[in-house]
Amino acid sequence: MFYDIFANFYEKADSNNVTFRCPLGVMAVTDINYFKNRGFNEDDGTPAGYLDYRKEIDADELPEWTQEGYISEVMDVLYCGKDFERILIEAEELDVIESPELLPIRGLPISECFVKFGSTEPFAPVTFIDGDPYEMTEDTRSFIVPLKKLKDYFDVFTMLEVIERMQTFANGNPWTYEELKDYFEAGIDDAVDLATRVFFGKRDWDGNPEILHALYVGMQGENKTQMLAGFLHDVVEDSDVTLEDLTKWGFSQEVVTAVDLLTHKKDDTYLQYIVNLCLSGNPDAIGVKISDLKHNIARGEAGGHTESVQKHKKALECIENCLRLMLKQE
Repeated sequence: MFYDIFANFYEKADSNNVTFRCPLGVMAVTDINYFKNRGFNEDDGTPAGYLDYRKEIDADELPEWTQEGYISEVMDVLYCGKDFERILIEAEELDVIESPELLPIRGLPISECFVKFGSTEPFAPVTFIDGDPYEMTEDTRSFIVPLKKLKDYFDVFTMLEVIERMQTFANGNPWTYEELKDYFEAGIDDAVDLATRVFFGKRDWDGNPEILHALYVGMQGENKTQMLAGFLHDVVEDSDVTLEDLTKWGFSQEVVTAVDLLTHKKDDTYLQYIVNLCLSGNPDAIGVKISDLKHNIARGEAGGHTESVQKHKKALECIENCLRLMLKQE
């Protein structure tokens, strides 16, 4: 048997109004008396054929029932500034065959899409799936948004509140997959915020704040992907931020791929880096690099940085020659 474990938080001991409800994980139980032996009472309101249990506990007992991946949300609730006189643990039997692969997916449908929720950690992925979540293939379109972003958007504490607000948000609106992707996926605000935090207080080789170059290159983008990749083009190369971080934080695969191509790897010479970028044929990465090089040339000429100007002019010439060659081959 599998049980979904929840914690209900009440501000008054005699109240039936739940202030917050947090999932604590899914538990596999082989002993039918497991919960009774631990002081739980069987829930009389359970549908026929199921065994659900309830028990009031103290806050210091919560870690015993909270699985990895669910702890931070519980801590957020406990230290949100409210006093809870009553905490109730509920164990709800899941309608599954005895296999963890067949556990029901937590989430909700929005038009033709399904929004799938995982754990409650801040950067746990919420996956927007174009189709049936039980029939996903490698060709199924999907994108992820970190749970924290959705909590911030709806101004709530818990994952279950996010699900509730999303139901209201989508009610009566026939959202397409593309519209949901454009609305929720990491966008310009996220990219500018990340670049600003990474480059805060740093000076570039021309003596100006480093963020100005990132902002300039991003603003030259001819589409959303180019703009986001432009704002982020130096983030992975010049900080501890990784490509995996960008994916976790909700940036599209197109943006992450472009940033990867724009990142000069330590084992490559600068010429190899430029050639690899050209050979990728990725129009977004190439477009961003052209804007990057043109800005480097302009500010190098303004500051008298002769070596930098020559380096970037050669790189720009290499890219332009590659593009002309590829056009001839077409």
